Amino acid sequence: MPFYLDLPLHHIDQWLFAGSEPWRITHWLFSSPFATMVINVIYNLWFFYVLFFVAYLILSKESNWKKQVFLVFFLTWFINGNVFATLMSSVGPCFYDYLHPQNPAYQGLMALLQEQNQYLIDNGWLELWSLNTQNMLWDVYNNSESGFGAGISAMPSMHNSMAILIALAVSQRHKGLGYCAWAFAAIIYIGSIHLGWHYATDGMVALVLTLIIWTMVDKCLTRKAPQTLPPASEQSPL
Repeated sequence: MPFYLDLPLHHIDQWLFAGSEPWRITHWLFSSPFATMVINVIYNLWFFYVLFFVAYLILSKESNWKKQVFLVFFLTWFINGNVFATLMSSVGPCFYDYLHPQNPAYQGLMALLQEQNQYLIDNGWLELWSLNTQNMLWDVYNNSESGFGAGISAMPSMHNSMAILIALAVSQRHKGLGYCAWAFAAIIYIGSIHLGWHYATDGMVALVLTLIIWTMVDKCLTRKAPQTLPPASEQSPL
């Protein structure tokens, strides 16, 4: 399916933020190249964060919790990452101008990121890895190549979906760690906008869809759970 939803998503973002661009807000809040570098590092840690969580999930002895989280995990990848990613085909702000050269709405964002990246390189800091990854993905897309991690899909954001899922799962087991997981999810949401990967709407839709999947799985498993008999002392005699 061709990428068709970027222009509507761009307009929705502007409407939600009273005519402003969400990335302008994040770059106003976190304006320094160093702040962008930190956000980029945390955003790249997402992959290892998910891997660590899956490993913990496999080793967990909480069978009911494990069953629920695994079901939500696979359903989220299938529904959000395949079904809705196809139905709402879009490339995201970092590639928007390639599709709409007559209306380069994100030229300012990408130029700012390039400027910050050059500053970081010149001063011996880490470069913005996201820019290299974005260039690689667009080259792969243009060459019609395929492979692991080669696809372009903005809506809904799987970075946000997985971060939200983990926050929900961790909160169910440990309140304190749950706060940390939600803080990480918030940084991923900010980073997805700040680095040009996603529209603000992508993360919002990811939140709604993931919450729906989590709630439906929870209700289904609760309904199917066997009713435990009360202790013998509490059972009424025949």
